[in-house]
Amino acid sequence: MNGCSNYSSSQKYRFTNLIDLLRYRACNKPQQVAYKFLRHGVEETDKLTYQELDQQARKIAASLQSLEMTGERALLLYSSGLEFITAFFGCLYAGVIGIPAYPPRRNQNILRLQSLVEEAQAKIALTTKSLVNNIESSFTDRPEFSNLQ
Repeated sequence: MNGCSNYSSSQKYRFTNLIDLLRYRACNKPQQVAYKFLRHGVEETDKLTYQELDQQARKIAASLQSLEMTGERALLLYSSGLEFITAFFGCLYAGVIGIPAYPPRRNQNILRLQSLVEEAQAKIALTTKSLVNNIESSFTDRPEFSNLQ
């Protein structure tokens, strides 16, 4: 069962949240493009259909729920791109509060990020595989990040 029986296109809906809207679109317009990433505002480099977004967000949500993160805050450390969108929707699905932040650059003072983690009381950070090595090395010698997964 794909979970679409509650989202028939023949009924009119009042969507109360973004997840309801995403589920409706994933069920009724699965191949329609939901988001495109345009480099420099012109060149399309990537896109997500509603079905792809829904599936990827559910995977992220399942991981967050398995770590018992429901109700917690997650730092979303992403450069520009569609990965942020899937992580944000994954947080919504899991009941996690997503906090957007740009990842620190190499040799950049990370005081801004430190402050954000402390103020938000984030318990976990989500990012891409390509950024995780740089971020982990920045976090290892800072006690403020010791509780951040």
